[in-house]
Amino acid sequence: MPSSDGYDDDDGGDCSRCSYFRGYKDTTTPEQKYRTSFGIRSGTAVRGWPSHGGIFFLDDCVGVDLEFLQLDRFEPTLRSEDQAEEDAHCLRMRMLGAVWFDSEYPRELEDYSNLGDYPITSGRSDHVIAGYPSTGGAWVLRVFEEDGRSMGVGRIKNARNMEERCRVIQKLGGVFYEDPFESPELDLRHEFPDPRRDGTVVHHMIRHMVPEKLTLEIRQKSQEVKVDYD
Repeated sequence: MPSSDGYDDDDGGDCSRCSYFRGYKDTTTPEQKYRTSFGIRSGTAVRGWPSHGGIFFLDDCVGVDLEFLQLDRFEPTLRSEDQAEEDAHCLRMRMLGAVWFDSEYPRELEDYSNLGDYPITSGRSDHVIAGYPSTGGAWVLRVFEEDGRSMGVGRIKNARNMEERCRVIQKLGGVFYEDPFESPELDLRHEFPDPRRDGTVVHHMIRHMVPEKLTLEIRQKSQEVKVDYD
């Protein structure tokens, strides 16, 4: 049963809001968890369930993201019953900057104003955006909230394909890595603990090794080049 504050507990319940957050399409089929959720606005919320527990979230995904993640752009995609396949999906999410939570139900991070659109917000002050050119490697941009608006980082979402996204990331001062696993912003080598702490919900930043803001700005400036759009 839902509690008095409108939530159900982590062990069950039929709260439709909670079902949505957890990746359920509806309250009548709670055994079916979906990787994608569509709302009234543009953008798609994507989730993944890794073998080490917890859940990955990646919000505001557009067509370029969904194509990279191998997800249908128009129909909800079910979680895989093959854990190895689900782990591969989670890795692809991490390659786009997904955030991991040690609970499937990070209740303190819910954004009620966006229910049905972008149901989860990490509350983080920085954002990591990555692009993968056909020639290999990765272009990665990490920006802080206060800088992202003035830089117009949102324009990256207007890219028609991954190649164009990479060019925009480069123009905005992104860093190129021949091996995406060498990117401290993405931190793909990070190993996650198996979450066993009762009553604790902690969101882990998978980019804990990223340089401080000043160092980041210096690195970005050294990468600035003139880029012409098609």
